Amino acid sequence: MTCASPPPTLALVTGASRGIGAATARALCAAGTHVLATDIDLQGLEETAAAVRAAGGTIDTCRMDVCDTGSVDQSVSAAARTYGRGFDVLVNNAGYATVATLDEITDEHWAHTVNLNLMSMMRVARAVVPGMRERGGGHIICLGSIAGYTSGWPGRLAYSSAKAGVAGFVKSLAMELAPQAIRVNGVAPAGLHASADQVPLGRVGTPDDIGAFIGLLTSPHAAFMTGQMISVDGGMSVAL
Repeated sequence: MTCASPPPTLALVTGASRGIGAATARALCAAGTHVLATDIDLQGLEETAAAVRAAGGTIDTCRMDVCDTGSVDQSVSAAARTYGRGFDVLVNNAGYATVATLDEITDEHWAHTVNLNLMSMMRVARAVVPGMRERGGGHIICLGSIAGYTSGWPGRLAYSSAKAGVAGFVKSLAMELAPQAIRVNGVAPAGLHASADQVPLGRVGTPDDIGAFIGLLTSPHAAFMTGQMISVDGGMSVAL
């Protein structure tokens, strides 16, 4: 991480090596935000950074394992020293779906899935919020899924349970931090891996669709919104 001067708006994006995380980093940087992109996939991070810089944006990268408290705390502390301030925006994106039926699932599988998709969001928020308080406010966005609160799929017990927890986490943290001008919202994507005939809008979604919406949420246009889980799914959750 390097910083010649403090950026006007500073965002931390987890899971930014590909997919929605990379698209979110691109969208935020295109709007003038300086992004610290984190992941355990360093090659993917560099690809994200190269795309941002080619488009004229500013970005730094950092290896951070959201499943490890020491890695998170060390990365956020190092960023505070580098930038001389806390973050304005946190996008808790890191996570992925795992597949195991009730007969197949083990305690270890369940614990890992919940740690990655839910506990990690608490872990990163806990590290970032003190810096937001010092700055007088901020915005936390957590990536959920319609699998967590509007529908279910066989074999996704641990994942769906973790994403249901994200919805509760968003609402409770929003109420806890609202007096400190820190907003907390969730985005529940779907339709990115469906066929077009399954999506009411008639097309498959893209990571850029989700990244663009997250960019809108972090803008002043959404300044009066907190505690919400918003489905960005081409209408799939309504049609189910």
